[in-house]
Amino acid sequence: MNELAVLVQSVPVSSIQLYPDWTVEEIAELKKTAGRPFRILKFMSALPAENFTSDDAIFLKRYENCVDAILLDSHRCGGTGELADLD
Repeated sequence: MNELAVLVQSVPVSSIQLYPDWTVEEIAELKKTAGRPFRILKFMSALPAENFTSDDAIFLKRYENCVDAILLDSHRCGGTGELADLD
């Protein structure tokens, strides 16, 4: 995480995406260490078993006060071009 904080300090990014399972404490430390504001997008897999909990409500509750947005992706193995089955 220290490498990411240094990167946020030195590169003028406005947002970063955190993947896969950052804890609330790690996110708070990143924000503190980076020393400047930026948006945090937290990855969430559309396949519940791939998240730290398979309960979507628990996942969303965990991150509701520490990230700016949730990025829903079809699954952890990115770059497949597959659409998520949201039914």
